[in-house]
Amino acid sequence: MELLVISLDDAADRRARLEASLAPHNLTYHWVKAVDARGWSQDERASHCDKTALFYNLSYDPIPGSIGCYLSHLRAFQHLIDSPHQAAIILEDDAEITPEFAAHLPALEQAANNIDVIFLCDRRPKRPSVIVGTTSSGLSLRFKKYANIGANGYVIHRTAAAKILADYEKFGLEID
Repeated sequence: MELLVISLDDAADRRARLEASLAPHNLTYHWVKAVDARGWSQDERASHCDKTALFYNLSYDPIPGSIGCYLSHLRAFQHLIDSPHQAAIILEDDAEITPEFAAHLPALEQAANNIDVIFLCDRRPKRPSVIVGTTSSGLSLRFKKYANIGANGYVIHRTAAAKILADYEKFGLEID
C-alpha cells in the first residue's frame, strides 16, 4: 500500500512537522503537489465547479482552498491509478500521526481489499461514533454521528479512486 501526502509548495512548515511525525515509523511516502487555486480568477474557479452538484446548494463559488483541496485529492487518486498499488493511504500535510500508526498498517491493508474507503482521523472526538463492523484482524470500523468531517487521512482502494475520477470531474462537495 502506498503512502501519499498532499501538500502545497509553500507549506514547508507543515511538511516538516508531518515528516517528523512519520520518521519514527520508517515509512516510505510520496509527496503529491497540491493544486494551488489561490491566484485563480473567479472564472477559472467556476470552470472547476458544478454548482448543480454542490452539497449545500451554495449560491456562491467555493473558496479557492476548497477547490484546490478537491483537485489535489483527485490528483492523488490519479497517482494511485498510475501506480502498481491496489490501495493508498492519502494524508494531507496537517494530518496528525499517532505513535501506533505503523502498527495498524497491516490491518488497514487487509481491510482495503474489501472496503473502498477507510477514514482515518477523528476531528470530532466528542461526537458519538457507531461501530459498523470489525475486520478479521480486529480493526473496528466506525462512523461519526452528526459530523461532516474532513478527509485529512484515509485509505482508498484503486477501484474507488477510479470511480471517483470517472464521476467527479468538477467540484461539487468539499473534501475538507
